Amino acid sequence: MAKEEIAAKEEAKKVESTKAVKQEADTTEVSGAEQFLIKNKNIISIIAAVLIVVVGGGIFWNMQQGEAEKEAQLALYPAQYYFSQDSLDLALKGSEIKNVMGTESVVEAFSGTDAANLSNFYTGVIYMLKSQKDSVKYYDKAIEYLTEVDIEDQFLTARIYSLIGDCYMEMDKIDEAIPYYEDAVTYKPNEFFTPNYMMKLGVAYYSKGDYAGAVKQYQRVIDQYKPGPKSDFQLRNLVDNAKKYKALAQGMASRK
Repeated sequence: MAKEEIAAKEEAKKVESTKAVKQEADTTEVSGAEQFLIKNKNIISIIAAVLIVVVGGGIFWNMQQGEAEKEAQLALYPAQYYFSQDSLDLALKGSEIKNVMGTESVVEAFSGTDAANLSNFYTGVIYMLKSQKDSVKYYDKAIEYLTEVDIEDQFLTARIYSLIGDCYMEMDKIDEAIPYYEDAVTYKPNEFFTPNYMMKLGVAYYSKGDYAGAVKQYQRVIDQYKPGPKSDFQLRNLVDNAKKYKALAQGMASRK
């Protein structure tokens, strides 16, 4: 067999291996028991992040603020409703006929308010969702708005870093994704979300062929998040996956 053919087959194996690792690692974001969640894992993950914001009780705004803030909040309410109904274009652009603003317009019209800050988050998430549903991809637009969100919250800030990393990964810009995953990992670590960010960082290193870097991240998960007798299934499954992906990365490293 010609050397070129052997090399081509090895490269094909690497590509398929990378796809498998990325696909399986993504499923650690959701419960393996629900097929609906598995099929819609990215959308569910993004919407969950939005719910953290909305239900979080005043993360972005205080109802006792001034008139400008109240006006901005009122302008945003219709877009929030349309978002909840999965009417993404109406949520994003609004409607002249209905005389309501979309999240993009709220960002422009009420710059500096908490409502505009929240609108940046909504707009970035909407562009991510549209990228998954439409043939046109808007990940660069999602990044543009998500990077404008100004919030320091134990869970949400790291989630935003992770979402930006996801956008770059979808655009095959791995080197740009890695710093955001690293920020997600290091921002106020916790056992609920940080292991997932470590897994994503491992996938990013694996995807660029840095198998030593991938092994390091998977080992961090194994060392730092050892499941106990009462640990939930998701954490046990995640650690099991980390062990599997670590072995896979070590195998790929040995081929170099």
